[in-house]
Amino acid sequence: MVIEDGLLPPGLERLLDPYPLLNEFREAGRVRPATIAHGMRVWLVTGYAEAVAALTDPRLSASPVHAIDSGNPALASLRGREGRLVKEMTMSDPPDHTRLRRLVSGAFTPRRVAALRPDVEQIADGLIEEIAPAGEADLVAEFALPLSLQVICRLLGVPYADHERFRGWITRILQWPTDDRAVRETGAAHVAIMDYLRELLAEKSRRPSDDLLSDLLAVRDQGDRLSHTELVVMAKLLLMAGHETTAGLVANGMALLLRAPDQLRLLRRDPGLVRPAIEELLRLEGPTILGTFRYTTEEIELGEVTVPEGEIVCICLSAANRDPRRFERPDVLDITRRDNAHLGFSHGIHYCMGAALAREEAEIGFVRLLTRLPGMRLAVDPERLEWRRRIRTLAALPVTFTPGPVRPADESGESG
Repeated sequence: MVIEDGLLPPGLERLLDPYPLLNEFREAGRVRPATIAHGMRVWLVTGYAEAVAALTDPRLSASPVHAIDSGNPALASLRGREGRLVKEMTMSDPPDHTRLRRLVSGAFTPRRVAALRPDVEQIADGLIEEIAPAGEADLVAEFALPLSLQVICRLLGVPYADHERFRGWITRILQWPTDDRAVRETGAAHVAIMDYLRELLAEKSRRPSDDLLSDLLAVRDQGDRLSHTELVVMAKLLLMAGHETTAGLVANGMALLLRAPDQLRLLRRDPGLVRPAIEELLRLEGPTILGTFRYTTEEIELGEVTVPEGEIVCICLSAANRDPRRFERPDVLDITRRDNAHLGFSHGIHYCMGAALAREEAEIGFVRLLTRLPGMRLAVDPERLEWRRRIRTLAALPVTFTPGPVRPADESGESG
């Protein structure tokens, strides 16, 4: 198949406002051929109903092995390695996915998430105390990222003292490799973080503690358990996804609020709106742009389009979340929006298992920032904000506020 149109520019996720372009794509075809990063040819899904259908259709696999023979150059590196590909939960289908998710969810319980709330509050309070006297801060480096990193480290049982090591590996892994050297560096980062987690898990097998990785070492379900390789891959997935996207939610959300003074005042006056605000921020500026990839195992009808077998389908969650057929005034931030069944945490069997924890961290983070750092505003022109590649998260979020000792929020949530 030759795709003749639909070229999405590289670095789309780094644009200040990539959404008008995605809206144009949706208007031209809610399911259409497109070429994205590094010449990857896909069927781009930008409509909400079509995205939901794609995320729930069992004929769309999460495993790229189904598209290796499509002739797509983006998958050429997988040829000959099909049998050796490690199945992670996010790239597997039932029954493997069902087994992996069941085993992990047996340890990743609501009880553990709820029990973590005092820790999240303690971490957030400590970070606020550190930055409050200065009157200025980078909310990515000094709040959103250390908050999410410390929380996921406590949950998993990963030493936070090692965060600079594994953050470097994760940063490399999350970048699109642009040349042979970058490919080698990315491969080395994968090897390094896997070796680190193998050593950590070996130590926990000898001396288990009250954390998720120790639970995963011991978890069994009807005689089944995670293999050693599955366990290491799962630990990597949880460590990476467990802080990158949550930090993005907090930082992206604060950037949106600081650019919408009316919504910011509304939330400051009524912190009870924080939960619907989180859903709206996820809908409007979630940490993914192109979103989720699926692979057709047979010819399917998607919307009004026929997609052949063995093709890559890119489900653009950010475009679906701004579909005017589903959301009224889709490009407007409205923290009082109630009908908000967004796809920020995906949908179907691959719905984000850490969604409850991400919401809890965001709720605590937003309330602390808005009630204890009075007068907060952006310290740079919004057009100078730098967005990272591959995932839609800010590299930095410089802000200023009234310096002074931390002021506890009163019952109304006013910060003065």
